[in-house]
Amino acid sequence: MAGSTSYFFLIILGSCLSDTQGLNNGDLRLVGSSGRTGDISGRLEFYYSGRWGTVCDDSFSLNDARVACRQLGYTGYTTPQYGRVGTLGFSRASSFTRTWLDELDCRGTESRLIDCPANSIGYEDCTHTQDVALICTANEGDLRLVSSLGRTGVSSGRLEFYYNGQWGTVCNDRFDSNDAMVACRQLGYEGYSNYGRVGTLGSQTSSSTPTWLDELRCEGTENRLIECPANRIGVEDCTHTQDVALICTANGDLRLVGSLGRTGGSSGRLEFYYNGTWGTVCDDSFGSYDARVACRQLGYTGYTTQYGRVRTLGFSQASSSTRTWLDNLRCSGTESRLIDCPANAIGVEDCTHTQDVALICTTRNGFTTTSGGGDNGGSNVIAYSGGSAGSGTFGCIVICCCICCYLYIKKSNSSPPSRQNSPPLSTRKSVKMIVFAIKGDSPPPYTS
Repeated sequence: MAGSTSYFFLIILGSCLSDTQGLNNGDLRLVGSSGRTGDISGRLEFYYSGRWGTVCDDSFSLNDARVACRQLGYTGYTTPQYGRVGTLGFSRASSFTRTWLDELDCRGTESRLIDCPANSIGYEDCTHTQDVALICTANEGDLRLVSSLGRTGVSSGRLEFYYNGQWGTVCNDRFDSNDAMVACRQLGYEGYSNYGRVGTLGSQTSSSTPTWLDELRCEGTENRLIECPANRIGVEDCTHTQDVALICTANGDLRLVGSLGRTGGSSGRLEFYYNGTWGTVCDDSFGSYDARVACRQLGYTGYTTQYGRVRTLGFSQASSSTRTWLDNLRCSGTESRLIDCPANAIGVEDCTHTQDVALICTTRNGFTTTSGGGDNGGSNVIAYSGGSAGSGTFGCIVICCCICCYLYIKKSNSSPPSRQNSPPLSTRKSVKMIVFAIKGDSPPPYTS
């Protein structure tokens, strides 16, 4: 029993640890019939709040399919096939999977599906028989970004180029900001935040993958990378350690800038991307709802946030040359992105950078680490503070622990049940509370 329990635990834990790393709200993937991702067709899934969910086919149209295929890197998007999973030969999601998007109404010009009008994320009246599936089309010269876990439809990863029926890489010889701008523009983004070799921004591909582009020399005005001067396609002298990786950026994206100018952490000066430039957010009218929306957009599902002026929270103000993009925000707290909140027109403000907003978001997946004395003896404490405990890596660890506890209790109770060998009330209550947190539901009053 112990051996099988440990083996089952490791399988679940390994799956969970590899499922949500390096992802951003609004990323897409296609899940094929065998559950494989990264293909050109499959069930359409949308990433939000630490977990993958489906898209409902209510009102789903050709424009929605075009935007999704474009975001996935398939710019030959004029004739994608779309429909319910059963109609296109794919399997529906399990009953435990959330449906994130319903009543999509894209114009067809959006760069990402999350930019399209729709119901608020998670508001739907669908069953998984209505899950959307797509069959996209790739053309020569198309681009895609591939995450370190081999997923496409993401906003950062290894840059790949489609030619002669095969995806290949781009070498970083002479690759510069102009090339990065053209690549991200072709992928539907307004700009980039970083580029470099895969070692720092992604993983290299297998040795059997061709390198299609080398010695790129874009001017920065081109619409597609294939239009830029370069070596003839396939003529290169590179290894895959030189594969280019990119982080693309769209209007309305957010980041937190720490004290040393580092980004990617859970605290720092709040910055907003618009028209090719990062700028700040002014603290006029900035309140708890605005902080919640910002932290949620950044991938932090917990609502325990600290916010205030940069100096108050120990961070540095932006330089005088930095624009202030947002002022007088008035979020209701239900928006999925800060750009959706009422505010002054972007760039209309009367602030100085001493008023730059800083945030401290909870750690991802709604858990925050605190320290203190009392009953905890000064040890670190993991506290649930909103969101879904099942979202992401930590939630998966909790799930695995619950599974092992359940199997242990089941073994202990293999004899006829009695009050003496039943698990304690506190144990049963804790497990039940965690299960409801994993599901994202509000637990009912516990009864023994």
